[in-house]
Amino acid sequence: KNNSLLGDFNAFGDVSYNYFGGKYNQSSSEFLGFGLVNETMPDKSLISHYFYQGEALKGREYKAEVFNGTNSSNYKLFSRQESVFDVSYNGSYQVFLVSSINSLYDGSSSGKVTNVTYYYDGYGNIAARNNYGEAYLSGDEKFERWEYSYSTSPTTYIVDKPIIYQLFGEDNSTKAKETR
Repeated sequence: KNNSLLGDFNAFGDVSYNYFGGKYNQSSSEFLGFGLVNETMPDKSLISHYFYQGEALKGREYKAEVFNGTNSSNYKLFSRQESVFDVSYNGSYQVFLVSSINSLYDGSSSGKVTNVTYYYDGYGNIAARNNYGEAYLSGDEKFERWEYSYSTSPTTYIVDKPIIYQLFGEDNSTKAKETR
């Protein structure tokens, strides 16, 4: 397909989608989405998107895999991104990303793996993000912290205004940056 732009910005491409594992909840008359969506890019690479289909996490992607190759018989895994969520229920669902794992294979059988964990305050704001960097490499870690101002009076209910952001180095104690 032509994007109709001129010069160097003109691009042709054809992306196709295949959907698998559709789920429907008959008692609530609700479509819960597809479990797997394969996206074939113009260069014939394939992206497989995996989705939750349960009540709390329906439609949320938990894994994406990118395969490179020219056809389905020679696809090789290029990258993988996986997410873990925590769910709480207090009249409605609150969903929090707890961790993510990213793997980049780039032609090798053992990938470069990075891990990130997330922590939240009682209002659902991100309070900390620990980026552990590459799993088999030391010294590329970074740790981030946020503090918030809370005003919970009936007239000024504000609970998501960051007042301090801090970035720490690999030892989680050497401050590299602070923003107030």
